[in-house]
Amino acid sequence: MLTYIIMLLLCFFLAFLVLYRDRKGKSSDFFDIEATGTMRGFWCIIVLLVHVPAVYQNTLQDALGSFAYIAVSFFFMTSGYGLMLSIQKNAETIRRGFWRRRLSKLLLPMLFVNIFRVVTVLIVSGTFQWTGFFHINGFVKELLALYLLFWIVFRFLPKTLSLNAKRWILCGAVMLLSIGIYLWKENPLFGWSVEAFGFIYGVLLAGAKDKIETFAKKQWILKCGALVVISLVLGVGYLKFKAIPIVGDYILRVFLGAALLGLTVFLNAKFPLGNPIGRFLGRVSYEVYLLQDVVFYIGMAIPFVFDSGVFILLCLVLTVLISTLINVLAGLIHVFLKRNEKVI
Repeated sequence: MLTYIIMLLLCFFLAFLVLYRDRKGKSSDFFDIEATGTMRGFWCIIVLLVHVPAVYQNTLQDALGSFAYIAVSFFFMTSGYGLMLSIQKNAETIRRGFWRRRLSKLLLPMLFVNIFRVVTVLIVSGTFQWTGFFHINGFVKELLALYLLFWIVFRFLPKTLSLNAKRWILCGAVMLLSIGIYLWKENPLFGWSVEAFGFIYGVLLAGAKDKIETFAKKQWILKCGALVVISLVLGVGYLKFKAIPIVGDYILRVFLGAALLGLTVFLNAKFPLGNPIGRFLGRVSYEVYLLQDVVFYIGMAIPFVFDSGVFILLCLVLTVLISTLINVLAGLIHVFLKRNEKVI
């Protein structure tokens, strides 16, 4: 009983993150940093739920965690969206400090997480795994691969090519990467073939942001209703045919992800998102993703935690707290490096 009370409260909290808004008097809210940050905060909790150890899983947790692949798609989507917006604003950003800015934001938090992981394993099991200092998360590897494709396309293709042409070439390259990941299922580097399409959606959304917002607002109810129906049909089809190679576990998942992310975008066109809690969780969402397995390891080492709901709540709170600390530390170092760079 306690498990389901806690899980229902968590469901209400997730609904609050999406529905509560503290943004008044703003004229341009469509898929801006406030909205994307809030949604990242929402989705990072869903990702955490899908990775709960089997012994502590429950029905509600499993249902919520089933949408985790959409969460990863959304993270890739916001990455592609942000990169494309920066290029549209100033094409020179691809030449000036592109890798320096992004590597520091990706690798500094990951280094702190690695240190925390090594120390945790040492304390809990007495084992010193020095290789853990150099661990690179699979999500980070795939994100770096997407960054590399983006950098190659916009840095080295001829200037005579239009921005739109380069955008479509990039999308084609990401699609080939996705197909390659799917076909090479045992690859040691990446694991998200369908989710990589999120990067494509973000790049395309940035290129047609105003047009998509205008289109979404016209007959909004009808279009959102159609996306809901399409999502339901694709969802049922996926559940029925997901065991079928290519058609079920790839094509249907791609279309289902596109429909659900499209619904998210359309909803945001009418309802601006943003509140302090969502913004806070969005800021630490990357650290939450990197940390979750370590915190679950700590939770399983606590002898008096038997209830599934208590375990999930404890791990969620611990993950957010430690993620906040790492986010602050990495942020301070990032600012320090940036200041030294200016001095030099």
